Amino acid sequence: MKTLYGASEMCGRIASFLALVVLTIPFAFSQNYSPRWESLDKRPTPEWFTDAKFGIFIRRGV
Repeated sequence: MKTLYGASEMCGRIASFLALVVLTIPFAFSQNYSPRWESLDKRPTPEWFTDAKFGIFIRRGV
């Protein structure tokens, strides 16, 4: 009986399929986004953003 694929080629195909599945899972469970303020207001603000400090650093000279 002749096989269609070698063992290494089959492992490569399986690895490619698993990579495709793993990379598409986040998009399946992501929230819908529309470019409107109402859509942006529904998203929670990250904790690091509310705790961030903003400052301006000015250096004179070289």
